[in-house]
Amino acid sequence: MIDLGLSRISRLLKLLGNPQNRFKAVHVAGTNGKGSICAYISSVLTVSHIKTGRFTSPHLAYVWDCITIDGKAVEKSDFLSAKAKICEVAKNGKLEPTEFEMLTATAFELFMEHSVEIAVVEVGLGGRLDATNVLCPENVLVSVISRVGMDHEGFLGDNLRAIAKEKAGIAKIGVPLILDGYNDPDAKMGVRDVAEYVTEVTESGTDSYRSDFGPLEPSLSPLKGTYQAENLAAAVDALEIVAQSYPQVQRDSVVAGISATEWPGRLQMCHYKSREVLLDGAHNPQAARLLGEYIDVSMRNEPSNNHITFILGFSEGKNVSEIVQEFVRSGDTVITTGFSAVEGMPWVKSETHENILKGLQGLENVDILDAGGIQVALEKAAGRDTPIVVCGSLYLVADYVRLEGR
Repeated sequence: MIDLGLSRISRLLKLLGNPQNRFKAVHVAGTNGKGSICAYISSVLTVSHIKTGRFTSPHLAYVWDCITIDGKAVEKSDFLSAKAKICEVAKNGKLEPTEFEMLTATAFELFMEHSVEIAVVEVGLGGRLDATNVLCPENVLVSVISRVGMDHEGFLGDNLRAIAKEKAGIAKIGVPLILDGYNDPDAKMGVRDVAEYVTEVTESGTDSYRSDFGPLEPSLSPLKGTYQAENLAAAVDALEIVAQSYPQVQRDSVVAGISATEWPGRLQMCHYKSREVLLDGAHNPQAARLLGEYIDVSMRNEPSNNHITFILGFSEGKNVSEIVQEFVRSGDTVITTGFSAVEGMPWVKSETHENILKGLQGLENVDILDAGGIQVALEKAAGRDTPIVVCGSLYLVADYVRLEGR
């Protein structure tokens, strides 16, 4: 169930002793790129010998892997123990928090238990009414807003400016806010409509690489996609602000941390039975456009053999036609499939083959097949001599990751 608001999570955390006040935080909102920004920042902080927590959503393979400490997912036993404690507290307090509120409280409780110094916290949905927005201004070092795109319109608004206003709800009095300067003008306007009333807004861009840490290069990033230069620029600007309070964040640790960054499931190249498989969680038009650009440049590079086999799965309610037109081309093959039930998110359902088929109707000369799951889809794809891409939903990517035991 998605039920945005801060009253339940605030009461729950108060009963727990307000663990969110026991560490400093970097708070990151946005539609696309926020996970990568969290990954860059947390990697640099860890290399700088700062005890670092990271909370991102959704999880990839298992529900506890969305909470990491110093780059490693928390132990399953620790996660279950903290969650059980929070369930008991909620029950005794006659509270009925949502699943995401429970997960947020679990992350904050684990950060407190493990004496985390800085937590890099990704917003779940929106910003203003997201459970993570209980973080107090005095504990947030910097807020970051990545690329804003059309997504979750039913909750956030039906236009870019309205959605950006909701994202900007994480802005806090006196806390510097970094805004991805590559955003659409309407998104920038929406963020400034809200944020400039309470704090200074700095736009990241190419100037970000002439940093306080000395000149940096986008090529330091091991993450694929030209758009990572934009994500990294925002991360560098945020790290400059963190370094004002944590002087151990210096050039050497910034360079090493960026170079060591990992962010699975996003333009990640894997192998299935000796075949290369590209994984990407693109699930909205903006992310799909970036995926399409990467595929066109990096994978459709043989004029005589430039077709792709896509394994596609979507969550219910996605605008399939708007997404697939960004990367499916004439001559491609599309294998549709559902994904497994998502732990902790029973409301998330995979789209049916029939509805995906409707979204593919406008595409010409595309071979469309159906599969009953990721393994069947991979077997069908492996029988073809074209590159394989698994995309459309991070939940589908998660099925691949679990299948391969990664």
